[in-house]
Amino acid sequence: MIFYELEILYNEIDGDFSIKEFNARSSGLTTDEFEIALKREHNDQSYFLFIFTRLEKRIQDLFDLLVNNKISTVIDSKELNSWRLVKKKRLELMDKVSYFAVAGGTDYNLIYNYKKKRDEVAHGDFAIGVDISAVLFDMKRLYNDLDN
Repeated sequence: MIFYELEILYNEIDGDFSIKEFNARSSGLTTDEFEIALKREHNDQSYFLFIFTRLEKRIQDLFDLLVNNKISTVIDSKELNSWRLVKKKRLELMDKVSYFAVAGGTDYNLIYNYKKKRDEVAHGDFAIGVDISAVLFDMKRLYNDLDN
């Protein structure tokens, strides 16, 4: 699963930044410390965005599989037409999520909140409170749990 690879890479890079930030702070190099802290924040935002896109891809794949399975197995012509229309329609991410998680439920809300942060980053802002360890933990679980 890609999340384990990303976790290793993130920890390596963040660890290097952490050491540099500590050394700058210890040496009284305030400007260097600030610049390194900013690089760490950019790194967090970048990793968050990439990690979330892996969940988006998983949701899209699960959705495509569900729709294609329905189209190939449904007998009732009205239901078949409904699934064909669903396949043609460009649904938003959260609409697709609602096929796998109860709207308003814990997983749905978790994905929704991460999506809001993802949108902030994707549109050039910083998402507040991005903890990559927590994000990875949630993404690993969601990746596995959504198809159950």
